[in-house]
Amino acid sequence: MKRVFIDFASNSLGDNLAWIPQVEEFRRVHKCEVDVQMPLRSVDLVESSYPLLRFIPKGGATATFDYDSFLDEKGAVDPAKLSKKGYDSAYSVGCHTSRDALLPIIQLATNYLSLPFIQIKPKISLPPTLKNKFNKKYVCIGMQSTAQFKYWNNPTGWEQTVDYLQALGYEVVCIDQYARFGTEGHWNDAPANSIRKNQFNDDPEIPLSDRINDLYFCDFYIGLSSGLAWLAWALEKPVVLIAGGSALNQEFYTSYKITNTDVCHACFSDIECMPFDKGDWMFCPRHKGTPREHECTKEITFEMVKKQIDRLL
Repeated sequence: MKRVFIDFASNSLGDNLAWIPQVEEFRRVHKCEVDVQMPLRSVDLVESSYPLLRFIPKGGATATFDYDSFLDEKGAVDPAKLSKKGYDSAYSVGCHTSRDALLPIIQLATNYLSLPFIQIKPKISLPPTLKNKFNKKYVCIGMQSTAQFKYWNNPTGWEQTVDYLQALGYEVVCIDQYARFGTEGHWNDAPANSIRKNQFNDDPEIPLSDRINDLYFCDFYIGLSSGLAWLAWALEKPVVLIAGGSALNQEFYTSYKITNTDVCHACFSDIECMPFDKGDWMFCPRHKGTPREHECTKEITFEMVKKQIDRLL
């Protein structure tokens, strides 16, 4: 039986959840042994759900080599180096070119693994003890991200949304890792009127198993194009997705995705806006430093979000 090495060239939770079912599909189609290298926290989420895959955590004790060790001086996979490690082939799944950034996240995996582009939900390894920690129905929200353009930049949007959900009889639980995130002059705070299950200052890190527990018992999730949204989707929760900069089909399919197409939007579907500068917190390729900066989400109104909540209910 052939043996294959697959590397995930991203540490992002959402990317890893999008790609792992495609790796399992690759194993099933080709009837081969597959070793997959990915971040440890992602391994912990899925390992027991995919018993026929062998997981190699990045940076772990078993990670004695990586995908780059198979490459020759021109960047091509060297068959001799593969054979020396006991592999027949190797693949790296990730955003390796500017044009890759324009693709749906799932399609990055299907393209590099030469599979049909079909959406498959990942299977999550549930914590051994699940317990509803709230006394009434509740909704989970996630409002933090890794660049300002990904946020819902409407200054009153989250507070209005929480107020509305509470008026409907819901508790609203913010499950972001951090209560405050951003950079100097551009800090983003979790809504003060929500139940904030976040890390404050020097608090210990909150494990993802705790987030899984909260999502498992919630009625639905409202958030951004982030790993928590992918996790909620994997757990079969309806997802109200607030997104401005991402391409219209970049994430998993949800009928509750909100994009204001009347203003600048979807810069991640425009090659002229690439590459994305991860080091620039205020990245806005078309309107940075102007009154239109981040209008893609500034102009997503509470009423737009309310409409999707009402549809869902």
